[in-house]
Amino acid sequence: MNINDNLHLKQFLQNNHNSVFSTFRQNGLSQLSIVTVGLWRNGVAFSTPQATAKTVNLRRDPRCSVLISADNWYPFVVLEGNAEVIDYKTAGQNKLGAYLREVYISGAGKDHPNWNEFDQVMSIEKRVVVYIEPDRFYGPLISIPSGFVTNL
Repeated sequence: MNINDNLHLKQFLQNNHNSVFSTFRQNGLSQLSIVTVGLWRNGVAFSTPQATAKTVNLRRDPRCSVLISADNWYPFVVLEGNAEVIDYKTAGQNKLGAYLREVYISGAGKDHPNWNEFDQVMSIEKRVVVYIEPDRFYGPLISIPSGFVTNL
């Protein structure tokens, strides 16, 4: 599925970046992480240190889900599919650096104030890009009805 083919979904993802990411632990239980995602290529992406539980889990089993929500948790959308872990071995150091910058801009909605510092931190933390091009999505991509209280 190409997110760019669904204008409503694409607009939602351009404006919302808070998310909960789910992978599968070795024992079959889910492992959840809070991440900031950005629209990237035909899906969404975020960066994470290569040694995190989510990265280890994805290298073993690429199936994942990511719930992306508005700031008040509604509306939201859930994307499901297989994630690709992009590291310096698969992309090369120069391309990985460029990808990390692109993913930052997409998730933050702006340039980093100091790209040299950013690059150093990405290198020290051994960051990778996690990219999800979803197979399917679901959730209420609608505005909150007038008078609806979300913090019940």
